[in-house]
Amino acid sequence: MQFRKLNKQALAEYLNSEAFTNGEHIPITRHRALSQIKNPKAGDDDTLLILAEENGELMGYAGILPDEMQLNTGFIKVGWLSGLWVSEKARGKGVGQQLIKQAVNEQPYMLSGDYVPFTKKLYDRTDLFEKEPFQLNGIRFYIKSDLSNILPPKRKIFSQLKPVLKGVDGFVNLFLNKNSKKDSHLLSYSNHDFIDDEMNEFIQAHQATGHFQRQAVDYNWLLQNPWILSKPNKNAHNARYQFSSVEPLFTNHVFVSRNEFGKMNGLMIFSQRNRSLKLIACYHYNNLSQLANIICQCLANWKISTFTVFHAELVSELKQRKNLALKTRDFTRNYLISKALITRMGSIGLNLQDGDGDCGFT
Repeated sequence: MQFRKLNKQALAEYLNSEAFTNGEHIPITRHRALSQIKNPKAGDDDTLLILAEENGELMGYAGILPDEMQLNTGFIKVGWLSGLWVSEKARGKGVGQQLIKQAVNEQPYMLSGDYVPFTKKLYDRTDLFEKEPFQLNGIRFYIKSDLSNILPPKRKIFSQLKPVLKGVDGFVNLFLNKNSKKDSHLLSYSNHDFIDDEMNEFIQAHQATGHFQRQAVDYNWLLQNPWILSKPNKNAHNARYQFSSVEPLFTNHVFVSRNEFGKMNGLMIFSQRNRSLKLIACYHYNNLSQLANIICQCLANWKISTFTVFHAELVSELKQRKNLALKTRDFTRNYLISKALITRMGSIGLNLQDGDGDCGFT
């Protein structure tokens, strides 16, 4: 098994290769690769993608998202492991573990967020990561009945009953009186496509003690270079990629709130995937109630079915809205941290925004 490591230049060249054009599987989509290359935190020599190949055939891959972490001693370079995959032909041969080891060899200060249970076993076997994950606790609000989308993937019988479930959804949602729009004229907020200088100054003034200090260049890269495109279906190219690459609707929203004097007092970034919404980042100045009102208005305007948030202060504020959702569910996102990074940090704790790492892209 050979392992090939691609930095910015090598990744750009790979996009024009025979393997990328005609291979049975691809390790990255073109639009995601171009996004990775534009990452403002990625240096020219940083490895962005590791390929496991045998006789020229792709057997697995692992992506690395370079980032910077703020510690008491200053900034250090770190990486987020993203998009680990092994071909069925190579499973059971330790290729997944080898890919993880290769990635940590490139960047010892490594994190992995929102992994699946099977992947956790691979990380544990490498003995390179702390076995106890850092947990970020949040909540998911089920705003509307969405049985026609939730149940069919679980059992075949529900797929056959999808028209019936759609009827149930329509009936239930017809009588829901959530997220009233009647006070929308009282809310002072605006929707934007990018982070401008005023917003950037506000972010810098209200980042508190986060481990990942963001600037306009970071968020504008995320906003302008998505990993998931809005398209009705995967084309032949994207179908060869094993992770999400297109959705009927995928977009980001930037909301700015202001006080009665017109001064900015809050900024939120959201990611919308069809009828599901999640918070990516939130910066505020003592106006959580106003931000919660704006969120309620957006949930109604966009006909959102589920909303997920991990921002502790917003979670607390939104829980007080008794008529916000049909039901709620506590949600936990797990993060694995390499032992080398924990040693450097001195503890396992992380101070994160909801969208730090690759979570803001998916």
